Amino acid sequence: MTFNRCVAAALTTLVFTFPPTSFADEEKAVSIRLDSGFIFSGSADNLNPDGSNKYLADLNSSADMEYTFLPVILPTAQWDVGQQGDVVLFFNSRRRIIDSAGGLILNVGGSYTAAGTAAFEVNLFTSFFDEVWENPYLIGEPRSSSDTTKYGVSLAAKDLFDSGFGLTIAYMDDDVEDDLLAEELPQLARDGSVYALRAEYSQTLSPALSLGPKLTVIKGDYDGESSSYSMYTASIQGTYRHGRLSITPEIYYGNREFDQTNPVFDRTREEDIYGLKAMLFYRAPFGLRDWSLITLLGYEKGESSIEFHDTEAFSFGMFLSYSF
Repeated sequence: MTFNRCVAAALTTLVFTFPPTSFADEEKAVSIRLDSGFIFSGSADNLNPDGSNKYLADLNSSADMEYTFLPVILPTAQWDVGQQGDVVLFFNSRRRIIDSAGGLILNVGGSYTAAGTAAFEVNLFTSFFDEVWENPYLIGEPRSSSDTTKYGVSLAAKDLFDSGFGLTIAYMDDDVEDDLLAEELPQLARDGSVYALRAEYSQTLSPALSLGPKLTVIKGDYDGESSSYSMYTASIQGTYRHGRLSITPEIYYGNREFDQTNPVFDRTREEDIYGLKAMLFYRAPFGLRDWSLITLLGYEKGESSIEFHDTEAFSFGMFLSYSF
């Protein structure tokens, strides 16, 4: 069974920041959390097997929406080494800063907090169950899918000198197993590397309210010059807390411009991407101290200079979380 990309829109492409791992006992050296629930999502993306039909009648229109319902279990683990909070090792499925990192992302890494300087983090990540069309522009016969392999590393320094500012750099290797498109049109080869730099700031306005703008610059360096691109995204996220309830909305906008003309359409591809998402988190429902309820909502729209590349995605999910 293939992990649906439209489900990934809920888990990763539409980014949600989960609260800290352990709610049961913050003094535990090892803490584990399991989030179990479901996600209902839809995706329209002609380049993705889970966002478009295998048959193409023409190249003149965007994809129709494909829908998915999937039960999901997400594990998270954290281990405080030495003094509480100084060194933390973690395993989770949170989204990295590179938007093309794929569907289900697994992260293994660690962080070190130097008081008054920064919280430093190193993270290794890889993506599973991702697929692309071997040739997304094939007309008149069924398109076949191919697995992709994506892995990388990110380095971060957060809350620099207690200022609220943070910087993250990331690298990802991207490889398509059977890239038939590259054999026919080398300018569109999809093997390559992606580099990213993010600057962010977090400001606490009151005990109940905080805001955090982010700016990310991404460079895709692929074997095919028409697949290489430059991109930036800007977003602002807020968090409101009232008792046991936390609400985290976020809005974002991105622009991506490809380096050279797409030979299929004889036009340069450029895209505007915008969206919004929200997470509602409720601790200890019905007085159950180690449990939490999580609701996720998200919508994203991509408008391209080439209509075939227009995209759209939405997601709705509910999870019951247990920490121990």
